[in-house]
Order: sequence, then structure tokens, then C-alpha cells
Amino acid sequence: MAKLCSMGRGLSELQKYILITAATKEPCGEYHVRGRLYNADIFSGFYGWQSGYYDCTGKLNPQSPKVGSNNFHPGKLIDRKKYNTAQVVVRKSCDRLARRGLVVGLVGRAWAGIEITDKGREVAASLMAKSTTPEPANLADRV
Repeated sequence: MAKLCSMGRGLSELQKYILITAATKEPCGEYHVRGRLYNADIFSGFYGWQSGYYDCTGKLNPQSPKVGSNNFHPGKLIDRKKYNTAQVVVRKSCDRLARRGLVVGLVGRAWAGIEITDKGREVAASLMAKSTTPEPANLADRV
């Protein structure tokens, strides 16, 4: 088992969420593979943001987050400042997890995400055994 005590101040609630969600994520669709989590998944799951798109009439149509799409429309669906802040927080959290060897960062032309490592799976298993899974509904206003 990976040691949690070697991680400085420990993992944030967001980092715990990322690890546990990536470790338990089942593949669904072309771009979703086991152990891979995209930033859009984090925004909808951790922050509780509703994704969607505007059709040609200006009507909002809800949708599941899509890789490489503008899922949250800063300034329309989500306050632009909250969106920008969350982008930075998620990126820094993922970078810190990558420095610890718990995830590998992934970046595409219009998307970003992580893939959990074996060490990350061990830490996630330890977190789940201790029942420290954060409740996303309670964290929605943390940005």
C-alpha cells in the first residue's frame, strides 16, 4: 500500500474525489476508458455543474459532458470567474497528484484530464476503506 503520510499536508477533498472517481470509473463511450477522468467530469461531478449547449434558437439543451466540447459556457451557464477559478484549482490538483505519482496528466487539443496509476489505485483503495469519500453536493459552492 502507498503511504498517505508521505504526501506533505495530505490530500485535499478535490484530490480525494479525483482519485476515488478515477479508480472506480467504468468505461462508457469512445473517449472514456477505465481509470481516466476528464476535467469536464470533475466539474460536473465534484462541483455539481450542469453541462449543456445552446442550440441555434438560443435554447439550453442539457447534455453529459463531452470531451473537447465547451460543456459549461462560462458567462452563461456558470459564472465566468467561478469557471476560471475552478479551471486553475482542478489543474493544480491534478498536477500535484501527478507529482506524487498517483495520476498521469493528459492533455489534448481541446481537453485535459488524468489517468490513475497503480500507486493512485492503492491510495484510492485506502481512502475508500477509510470511508473518506467527499460528498460532491456539499462541495458545490467551494469555488
